[in-house]
Amino acid sequence: MNTRTIAEIRKACQAGYTSSSDIVSSLASSGWCEESDLGMGLESLKNTEDLNAAAFFQTASRFAVSPPKGFPIRWDYGQPELLFTLHTAHRNNVAESSRLVNQLYQSDPITEYTQVRIVFSIWGRRRNYYQAYLDEIGKCAQHSRRHIVRAASSWKHGQPLTAETYESDLCSRLYHESLRIMKRVVETYSTLARSPATNALATLPNFFVMMKNGRLVTRPKHTNTELEPLIPYAGGERVKATDLSEAIANSSKVSDYERFLVDAIQHINSGSPNLAIVQAVMILDWFANTILADRLIKPIRHLLSSEPPLAEFVIGKIWESKGQKSQIRVRTMDKFKEYFPLAGIFVPPQLLSQLKSVISLRNDIVHKRQVESVKAEVAQEAVGNAVDIVRHAMGQMVLTSDSD
Repeated sequence: MNTRTIAEIRKACQAGYTSSSDIVSSLASSGWCEESDLGMGLESLKNTEDLNAAAFFQTASRFAVSPPKGFPIRWDYGQPELLFTLHTAHRNNVAESSRLVNQLYQSDPITEYTQVRIVFSIWGRRRNYYQAYLDEIGKCAQHSRRHIVRAASSWKHGQPLTAETYESDLCSRLYHESLRIMKRVVETYSTLARSPATNALATLPNFFVMMKNGRLVTRPKHTNTELEPLIPYAGGERVKATDLSEAIANSSKVSDYERFLVDAIQHINSGSPNLAIVQAVMILDWFANTILADRLIKPIRHLLSSEPPLAEFVIGKIWESKGQKSQIRVRTMDKFKEYFPLAGIFVPPQLLSQLKSVISLRNDIVHKRQVESVKAEVAQEAVGNAVDIVRHAMGQMVLTSDSD
């Protein structure tokens, strides 16, 4: 790591109303980050002429993304670039300062955590005053009373902003946008990695911001009373950065069906692999019914709209019987093999073969097995195959939608 870069960060932190000669050591000794994280952070900010800032925080969950470097995502604000760095926790070596309580360690003991960095391009009206803020905060030794944002131009209920209040407002905005991003990231990553998330992300532990010039701004000390338990979940499979970025940008590329299938893995983890397989086939059938009802049965009904009795007759013969005991006539396998192509969705032979195996395993569990459980790895593979089938079909539908 370049020691000159760390020296530059220390120098930037010596000015301003919260000046500190050794904030870098305070952050590192309290376990909020490692010095290497700060060095790489400043270098990423200086690699472009953009008016940017970096948000840092930690999570007890494991995010294994390849390659291990920053990647952009399409987002509403700030053109974010994300970086996940895995670290080993050294809790016994953490010497918390009077101000920097390590919020991550207030949860259950952890052995590994992820350092998250999100680089934002400053956006909106805040961008117009970012350089003025950097100039003012860098030259004042104590509190600056000069208004860099006049009341008439302020977005804070008409209140003028000094460099201090601008800084506080900017950090708060970056915090809440980072939280929005991470809620999507956790949901998407856990699905792609096939590792069910055990809890929603409610807060960002050990959050701080690095400004363009290297200045570090930490959030005030607070206790864990406002935080939900920071329960880590297993990292699952390694996820490609391009896949994660694409899925975050287009939420339809990770469907609810995939999420429900990944949730079925929890049954395997809790010792009920049979239940996971049965649930997987139920989700596959539900998925097929929903897609075919919209992309096949609905168009048929529309084409025969001039002859309602004929429409009901045809649909009753090829799809769903009528009456009090109405039920769909088509087997799950036939829906994917014969009906999906009529709706413009083609499942390749390899996936059809995997689907047949999953359905056969489910039938064996329901009709033959009593208390005997399948092996966990067999159930894991079956659920994984179900995810592959849904993802392949959803991918074709997204491509079709994009081309329309």
